Amino acid sequence: MQLSLYTIADHYREAFRDLTEILDSDADLAATDKQQIIDDSLSHLIDDFKTKALNVAGFINNLKLELEAVKSAENRMNKRRNSLESKISFLTDYLFVQCQKTGTTSIKNDELVIAIKNNPPKVIVDNEAAIPAEFKEVIETVKIAKSAIAAAIKNGLEVIGAHLESSQRIDIR
Repeated sequence: MQLSLYTIADHYREAFRDLTEILDSDADLAATDKQQIIDDSLSHLIDDFKTKALNVAGFINNLKLELEAVKSAENRMNKRRNSLESKISFLTDYLFVQCQKTGTTSIKNDELVIAIKNNPPKVIVDNEAAIPAEFKEVIETVKIAKSAIAAAIKNGLEVIGAHLESSQRIDIR
């Protein structure tokens, strides 16, 4: 039966205590003889302990190596993810531009639907300083309330320093 490191250490401590009590009660034995009896009696336990401790240390080293491998894999996967994101962005922009060049607004088959869609208008701030206070939110820094500006412009108000601009995106389902 395999014993855990702490069980072996507990057995060693108990055996040492028991042997010491027995030998301390025997006044006829010399101190060197008592030490020899303790060493002989506990040597197998200390050998088991050392073996188990070395096995645990080896396991720790294996875990450290595995950790380094995982970190390395994470780095590779992050690079791969960034590469994939970049390719997706490039190809999406490429497809969008080519569809715009040819005037194609929709393409579909059994698996995909490609459509040029209009994005909701977004507020473009031309001059942040010129935006009226009612459209500003003071936090720690000034944040332009673009949704309020968009609503005001849509309701026919002129907002100095901003205008609405429409754009398109490609939608792949």
